[in-house]
Amino acid sequence: MNVLVTGGSLGDVPVIQFLKLNGFRVVTSGNIPGDVGHQYADEFIFCDYTDVIGLVKLCQKIKAVAIISSSHDLAAIAASKAANVLGLPGYDNPQVSEMIHNKDQLRNALHLCGIRQPPYWIMNSERSLDSLETTDFPLIVKPVDLTGGNGISVCNNRDALTRAFSRAQETSPSGKVIIETLLYGSYHGVTSIIENGEVVWSFCDNEFFLYDRFRVSATTFPSSLTTEQIKSIEEILSKFATFYCLVDGLLHAQIIVSGKDIFLLEICRRTPGDLYPYFVGLVIKDYYLESIVSPFLGRKLPTPERQLGVSTNYFARFMLMPNRRGVFEGVSNRFGSNFVSVFPVIRKNTFIENPRKSTLEIYFLEQASPISETFLTQMRESITPRIT
Repeated sequence: MNVLVTGGSLGDVPVIQFLKLNGFRVVTSGNIPGDVGHQYADEFIFCDYTDVIGLVKLCQKIKAVAIISSSHDLAAIAASKAANVLGLPGYDNPQVSEMIHNKDQLRNALHLCGIRQPPYWIMNSERSLDSLETTDFPLIVKPVDLTGGNGISVCNNRDALTRAFSRAQETSPSGKVIIETLLYGSYHGVTSIIENGEVVWSFCDNEFFLYDRFRVSATTFPSSLTTEQIKSIEEILSKFATFYCLVDGLLHAQIIVSGKDIFLLEICRRTPGDLYPYFVGLVIKDYYLESIVSPFLGRKLPTPERQLGVSTNYFARFMLMPNRRGVFEGVSNRFGSNFVSVFPVIRKNTFIENPRKSTLEIYFLEQASPISETFLTQMRESITPRIT
């Protein structure tokens, strides 16, 4: 049975491998034949993951029993539309999917169902920017339809805001920009499984920004969140799922805890990137990936595993990133080799064109003692890429 995964990025590798281990023939699509995920698939067929008509025709051609979105927001929107045409399961109404995966629509949707979020303004022209009356700097400026820190800036005054707006608008496919009050606090990824509008299982981490203040480069488990905070977050996500009648499956979010307040920053329903399922799998084994994939296959969700096992260990995922353009010649490692696994992402002698979008290697760690930001900073300083 053929399953179409609409991309072959690094973030798609866990789903591709899980499908193959469970007996499916995996076809990947996309417009970058050299993406790392394609080598794990049975076949690659060129088709842009935003091309809805192309995806529909491709599914019909290979007689796909399921279509699974690539690990990108725009891919999730297109896959939901294609699945709707084909009558394939696992997706919300396309309008809901588009709302979730566009920052401006998501902000309005969260407001409608009464979920707390940072103060925000949606702009599509410099003229509308002139009407912004806030003096509550610093502000953060984002394209509404990009992820991974692309096009994001922090502004401390009006002149910087104008420049940041122009940059964000240039990088946004839609030309729309969202401006938010910058909040300070602890950042956390919260990945959950929802069933009948309720969170039945969740996994919370700590997020760290070791290279770039807008791009997560490390995560640790267990999180610093209290039991009460986790319960509150689950209630927020359940409220959202019920309000918008979300189908069963994955609901992934980024939140910030600022003082006593919890703010919801982002939500998505596609697989989290940078091999996040492997990080969760260190703790909970196969439950997470099975829960992600099952709805698209028309299968019931596996039984929730509320208890994350008896392990009292600590876990981390560390992404090695380049600091400049140039040829990647390898890694100098003074940290040691006490890792559960290391996943090489970019081959040696590859030219790094855009350091902000590149991950070189991903390290997975398990140990008996807590993993602090200081520990992760030491990793960053001890594991360095050789770039010429």
